[in-house]
Amino acid sequence: MRNVTSLPIPGSLQRNAKRWTRELLVELKKRKVLTKDPLFNRYNQNVDVKNTLKEMYNTCCCFCGADIEPVSFGHIEHRKPKKTYPKSTYDWDNLHLVCDPCNISKGNKYSKRHPILDAVADVPVSDFLRYKTYLDKTYVKHLHPRGETTRVHADLNRDPLLDGRFKVNQKTLNLIEVINDAIEENKLDERDMDVELIELKDKTKKTYGGLIEQLCKTYLHPQVKDEVLDDN
Repeated sequence: MRNVTSLPIPGSLQRNAKRWTRELLVELKKRKVLTKDPLFNRYNQNVDVKNTLKEMYNTCCCFCGADIEPVSFGHIEHRKPKKTYPKSTYDWDNLHLVCDPCNISKGNKYSKRHPILDAVADVPVSDFLRYKTYLDKTYVKHLHPRGETTRVHADLNRDPLLDGRFKVNQKTLNLIEVINDAIEENKLDERDMDVELIELKDKTKKTYGGLIEQLCKTYLHPQVKDEVLDDN
């Protein structure tokens, strides 16, 4: 999981969110409305909500950080479930981008005492979660009860994630080692280091970016650390 910066509210929500919410609440008083009812999903009429979330998260899941687009269109995630918090169904700050497995695992779970983390508001997310590698697996470990909620509700230590993160962990450490060695040997100017640094910085915004950011903070040479992490 990594922090992201919220983008401006999509036009369809600016124009319609209050009306859609009002009409939904009226119907809920009249009859039982299932969450699959169009009244709960009227943003699907407009692509701007999903597209803005894809841009905000760089097409990665808000919880596990895996890239969504190769295998799925992704889902619009209601951090506060719309079933129990219908008033927040169309609140922009309640909408996020999520992959299929995280979406299925979280479902309608929500802890009032220790709510699941918000990638926009809970800064830095590294105060709540960290990554630890044991043998050939890279795990999410919680540092705070809200981190535990997030790990459990989104099932962040399922097997495909453990394996995928480990591969990224190893590749990132190898790249950091190349950069650090060049700096220590005073060969920074002899290499096209801008390529490696740009590649590393770009990786912090993509698949498992939170893990890569943690590795950079921990292992990357201080001389270039700020250059890679300056806008993270």
